[in-house]
Parts: sequence; C-alpha cells; structure tokens
Amino acid sequence: METYSIGEIAKKTGVSIRTLRYYDEIGLLQPTKDPSSGHRIYTEEDILQLHKIMSLKFIGLSLEEIRQYIHQPTYDLTLKETLMLEKNMLEQKRRQLERSIQAIEYAITLLEEEGEIDSLLLMSLIRSIQTEDDQKRLMTHYLEGR
Repeated sequence: METYSIGEIAKKTGVSIRTLRYYDEIGLLQPTKDPSSGHRIYTEEDILQLHKIMSLKFIGLSLEEIRQYIHQPTYDLTLKETLMLEKNMLEQKRRQLERSIQAIEYAITLLEEEGEIDSLLLMSLIRSIQTEDDQKRLMTHYLEGR
C-alpha cells in the first residue's frame, strides 16, 4: 500500500498543509501517524476521503455538515434536504448579486451620462433596490400566510 506525507498530499490535491492539519485536528480526515516520528501518513483511502470532503465543501456544506455525511457509503434523503436548502441559499445569493450588479450598472450609466453623481443620490438608489427586495419578500410572506 502506497503512503504519502502531508506535503505530498498537499501537492497532489491542492489542499494546503494547514487545512490538512486542521481537518486532522477536528477529526474530519485523520491519517495514521508514524509511531516513531508522529508524522501524518496518508493512504489512497485518505485521498478518496479528502476528495469527498472537497466535493461536499464545493457545493457549500459546512464542515459540521460534511462530518455528518463523510463516513456514509451511500446518501439518503437527509442529504437531499440539505442540498435543497443549500441550493435555495445559493439562489438567494445569486438574486442578491444580480441586484447589486443592477445597482452598479445603473450608477455607471449615471456617471457616464452626468460625469458625476451625488453620493446621497447613489446611496438612495442602492437603498431603494434593497427596500424593493424587502417589500417583495414581505408581500410574499404575507400572501403565503393567508
């Protein structure tokens, strides 16, 4: 069985040594330790485990959520529910980013047309976009409660 040092794993996977040490500390990825030196020794199985961690992290799960799923050979509906929640949060962030881009584009247009923009006007425009979103959310909540 081939083994790897922490440095070799870091190079092979692109995960920093600091992160690998942290994953060991919190019990997320615990390689065996060399009895004589105490150095971490990683196996191919550890690399697969690390790829699972990286994949779950990529889709937005917290390390605590990853801990719940990492040792399971298969996933069930609880993962589906978690993924749906994560998807909804990402969609909400995407809408927020789209609104921010819209506000920036509008400010750029005003600057191009006018050459300058009053800071109070700019802040008012940004706030009106935020308020519009808050009002939509409030109305949706109100209408769903009926």
